[in-house]
Amino acid sequence: MEMVFSEGHELFTKLISVIPDAVLLTDMNGKIIFVNDIGVNVIGYSSAKKLIGKDALSFVIPNNQQKAKKNLARMLKTNINPNEYTIITEDGSHTPMEIHGSVLRNADGSPFARVHVCRDISERKKAEDALAKSEYKLRAILDRSPDAILIADKNGYVVDSNLNARELFGYSKKEFLGMHFSKLHPREELERIRAGINRVARKKMNRLGDVHIQTKKGPIIDVDINGAYIELEDQPLWVGIFREMTDYKKKQASLEKAKKELDATISERTMELMEANTALKVLLSHQNQEKAENEEKLSMNLRNQIMPYLQELKKKLPSEKRKAYIQLIEKNLQSVMSEFLTHLKSSASKLTPKEIQVSSLIKEGMSTKEIARFLNVSRKTVDIFRYNIRKKLGLNNRKESLMVHLLSL
Repeated sequence: MEMVFSEGHELFTKLISVIPDAVLLTDMNGKIIFVNDIGVNVIGYSSAKKLIGKDALSFVIPNNQQKAKKNLARMLKTNINPNEYTIITEDGSHTPMEIHGSVLRNADGSPFARVHVCRDISERKKAEDALAKSEYKLRAILDRSPDAILIADKNGYVVDSNLNARELFGYSKKEFLGMHFSKLHPREELERIRAGINRVARKKMNRLGDVHIQTKKGPIIDVDINGAYIELEDQPLWVGIFREMTDYKKKQASLEKAKKELDATISERTMELMEANTALKVLLSHQNQEKAENEEKLSMNLRNQIMPYLQELKKKLPSEKRKAYIQLIEKNLQSVMSEFLTHLKSSASKLTPKEIQVSSLIKEGMSTKEIARFLNVSRKTVDIFRYNIRKKLGLNNRKESLMVHLLSL
């Protein structure tokens, strides 16, 4: 200590007091011969006296002692970079330190002591750990992105890529580093892409649109690119997000084809329905005309063949004569209805007399309610008759009107 402080004692004392780090002096055997106040606080002791004479290596955790011994030996031959160690404080806790060491020599060059400047890097370690975790999270997010992502510097050279980008383009992470973006696109599209990048840089838009990329193995792939300029630690970077459009365009083309086919089918069916509607209108018109003619004919036959006899029946006539008139009326009614009944029986010989009666009333345009009132039965009974008639006429699985069918007979 006398040799250390013999010259420049005041200067040395002031210098040590303003240094914000722990300073230890050890002899060549590693025994502590001096420690400043910050060093005392860092190691956790109450005074420097308790540290004087202790082996400096005893404060280094066992796992770091072998490295420390090697560095102490190397220090005699050459200057070495600062190293990180973990030291043990008096209460047994561990503190990460960055230690700079140097050898003090006599005028003849012989070493007589070592000086160690120790800096507590606990906060730095926490920041590094937080940064590492943040980078890990960012990398995980990038690599799990469903899109390919490339990050390039302001001159267009790739500085990072995610997993999907490497799979899409076919390059490894190492191959991507330093590659210019122009090598990733067909030559004929470069001007359009540069113009899009300039628009992104001016923040006019963030979408470059549909372009093509040139993969490592040769195939050209359709992609949609969104881009953005960001600043990271004052360094401008360009971020490109690539979404493959090949499958999307195939699906889009398939949908468009299906839509055209559907439109064509709808148009065709519409024309068929229009034609069928026109035909139905003609048929209904014809049937209405025929119905009117039949009604006129029926009315005329009733007036000529039935009504005169009914008028006679109103008079007081002998029973024999009344019976004759009734027979004539019955005969004439059968004659009037014979044409319809003939067609009906020929179409469905299994119809019962009651079903034939209901069929005649349906043909005349009577509703279910009117038929029920006329026959003095329930509407449900009439519905059953209608169902049986349709079944026997073969109309159960057809949408054709029963009245229209009966009119056509």
